[in-house]
Amino acid sequence: MLVFLSSDPDDMTSEVEEADLIYYIGMDFNKVNNYHFHDPEYYPIEDIARSHHLYSPQLNHISFTFNSRPPLTQSKELTDTDFCTPEDIKNYPKDCSAEYCECTHIVNVKLGQVIFKGT
Repeated sequence: MLVFLSSDPDDMTSEVEEADLIYYIGMDFNKVNNYHFHDPEYYPIEDIARSHHLYSPQLNHISFTFNSRPPLTQSKELTDTDFCTPEDIKNYPKDCSAEYCECTHIVNVKLGQVIFKGT
């Protein structure tokens, strides 16, 4: 089941000293054979001059891709397999730090957990 959260600005009465969870997301441009840029069989990134490399923007070695449907307006038509979590990435069938991988990233949190505190 997919649920989207929002906050009510009028209900911000509690002050929390520390967040329950801290997530670190590594953003980088990696040298992988992204089939959108380089075909691994016909023109792999290794065979192209370094000045013409197109590196793949990735979060934790996974590139972002859009879902087939917009999640905010058609969330009932999406399934859990339309997204990937940090736990899914650990169990991915290939090494995403060396090969191209893409998905729509999500981070699951429990209701009531503090993951961000504004200043």
